[in-house]
Amino acid sequence: MISCILDREERRSLQLELQAHNSISLQQQAQTTCQTELTPRFPKDIVTRLLDHPSDRVYDFVSMVCVCVVEFKLQSYVSLVEQLDPEQMLRLLRDVHDKLTALAEASGCETFVQHPCEYCCVSGLDLGGSLKMCKRIVAFASKACEACKTNLEVDVQLEVSVGLSCGWALAGLVGVSKVDYALWGPCYFDARECAHAAAPGTMEASRALRQMLQPMLLTADSPPPDINDAKDGPSTEASTASPKEQPRQANNSI
Repeated sequence: MISCILDREERRSLQLELQAHNSISLQQQAQTTCQTELTPRFPKDIVTRLLDHPSDRVYDFVSMVCVCVVEFKLQSYVSLVEQLDPEQMLRLLRDVHDKLTALAEASGCETFVQHPCEYCCVSGLDLGGSLKMCKRIVAFASKACEACKTNLEVDVQLEVSVGLSCGWALAGLVGVSKVDYALWGPCYFDARECAHAAAPGTMEASRALRQMLQPMLLTADSPPPDINDAKDGPSTEASTASPKEQPRQANNSI
């Protein structure tokens, strides 16, 4: 009996050691991969913030999520910069960001401002891959273009497009507060590509998300689904995601 107890304790100890080893190896691998992927794409200070922040963690979790990217169309953005003084431009962006944040919170989503010309919304970070997270992100996306309209009187309005995707993503903490999260990975890049391809005022969804939500996928000016009626169910994302949305080494953006 004593021998059996010791065997169980030894197995448990070995299991914990293995988990710790795997965690350290994963972090080291992610550190190297992120360095390689980030350096040619982003300014040095952004890379430094992502890889060398106080927590010494490259990322906090890997998860199946739904991502919505709201892209501010470059020509429209440049026109506004040329017409407005810095204070007006800041007020306009703050107004748009506040409206999008309020919409995201009402839809039960998380938000990230990753780039001056981009706003990112995420559902599923704590929902475990249910259909509800997809319905939440569509609820946000269906109103995102309207939310970007501003009361600031200018000749050229801020034009936006919306991209949606579902799949794997990584979220990393940059600093110590919630607003300093950065999101990256296959799902994020797919959503960003969809937003870039979509015409102003329209919404484009990835193939994986269309497969999941074919009956309920909406255009940008359609009414949102009733997210209160959403029912959790077993995740189908793993079976419908395209190969490039399967787990892979980390990419990044901010």
